[in-house]
Amino acid sequence: MARIDVKQDINQDEANKITAWLYAQHGIDHVMINPVSDIVIFTFFPIKTNANDIVRNFKSTFNYHKAERFVPSEAQLKSSCPVAGNSLTHKIYSFFK
Repeated sequence: MARIDVKQDINQDEANKITAWLYAQHGIDHVMINPVSDIVIFTFFPIKTNANDIVRNFKSTFNYHKAERFVPSEAQLKSSCPVAGNSLTHKIYSFFK
């Protein structure tokens, strides 16, 4: 999964064009765009494509030069994990492991 923070206003028509363009890219599985927050999220198959290449091509195709791929920090990854060390899911997993 990858996220692009567009950092420029996009409207629904632009969101539809971006969606169509992303689905036309090799290795893209699913696309979600929120034109209110100007965020693009897409899932992809890493064996078929590279998210950084998709973002670079996206920026040049649509002239969204402020757009950036959002990559969470280590702290953000740890706090967002649904199987965190103190969660019930992790405890159950650890028990069976």
